[in-house]
Amino acid sequence: MSQSTALVGELKQPCTCRKSAKEVWQLMDEAVRLLVFSTYKFIARIDQIANQAGGEVCVD
Repeated sequence: MSQSTALVGELKQPCTCRKSAKEVWQLMDEAVRLLVFSTYKFIARIDQIANQAGGEVCVD
């Protein structure tokens, strides 16, 4: 949560040079990649659990 509030604080500040804006975009890009990666891992985990549950049900 502290990282997102820091990012919002950076976005609220007026961008006086291109470098600061570029750094903000890099942070956002990194956050999006992390979100996509964690979502993919989460879906893969759900899929794995569902397959295990389905296998157990079929064995019974």
